[in-house]
Amino acid sequence: MIDEILISKQEGGVATITLNRPEKKNALTVPMWLELSRAFHECNLDDEVRCIVIRGAGGNFSAGGDLSAAVDPDAKKPEPGEVLELSRAAFYRCSEVARTMQRIEKPIIALVEGWAIGGAFSIALSADLIYCSETAKFRGNFLHLGRTPELGAFVYLPLAIGAYKAKELWFAGKDITGAQAQELGFVNHVLPEGEAEKEAYAMAATIAELPAVCVRVTKRMVNSSYFDKLDMVLSAETQNQPFVGNCEESRQFLMKNFRKKS
Repeated sequence: MIDEILISKQEGGVATITLNRPEKKNALTVPMWLELSRAFHECNLDDEVRCIVIRGAGGNFSAGGDLSAAVDPDAKKPEPGEVLELSRAAFYRCSEVARTMQRIEKPIIALVEGWAIGGAFSIALSADLIYCSETAKFRGNFLHLGRTPELGAFVYLPLAIGAYKAKELWFAGKDITGAQAQELGFVNHVLPEGEAEKEAYAMAATIAELPAVCVRVTKRMVNSSYFDKLDMVLSAETQNQPFVGNCEESRQFLMKNFRKKS
C-alpha cells in the first residue's frame, strides 16, 4: 500500500480509506487508482470490516485525476504508437475503482468535504451513500478539460438526477454546492462541517451492526437492478476515453483551461 492511500480500522467493524495527498487536493495519480481498488478489496476480504468510509485528507475529498503531467511541456511524452495503449491501460485502472466499489459486499459511504472534482465526483457517486459538509463542492467539468464523464458517471448521475439535468451539469461545468447536490438528489445528507463526519460514521456504525448477509444481499439486489449497464459503460469508457483525450482539439482545450479550472 502506498502512502497516498491509507486504510484505518476502528472497533465496531468500520474501516476508513483515506485519499492522502492533501498538498495536491488529493489528486489521484495512476498508481493511486490501482491502490484504491486494492484497498477496497482488502477491506472486503477482512471479516472484521462491515462498512467502509472513503474520505480525503486535509479538508478536500479529491481534485480527481492528476492531469498535471498532461499539461507539463517538460514532461516526457510517450512515443506516438504507445499513446493509445498507455492511455487505455490508465483508464482501465480508473474504471476498475468503479467496478470494485459496486461489486464488493461491504457498503461504502463517501464523506465529502471540500472539493470533489471530475473522477473524484464519480467516486462519490459510486458509493452507496454520500454524506457531505456544507463546504462541499462538486465539479463535473470533464468537457471543459477536453474529457468526457468517467468511472460510471454516465450511469450514476442520470439515474440520480435525470438525463436532462445530468447533461446540463456536464455541459455547463459549474460548481455544485452540497445544498444544491442534495436538492438535485445525488447526496443523502448535507451537514455543518464536523457534523457530516459525525453522522457519516454514525450511519457506518449502524450498518456494521446489521446482519451481514442481509446487507450483502440488499446491496447486490439494488445494484443489479439499477446499475446493470455499468460494466458495459465502463468498457466503452476504456475504449473511447483515450481517443477523446488524445485528439488535438481536446489536448489544446486542456492546455488552455486546466490552470484556470484547477
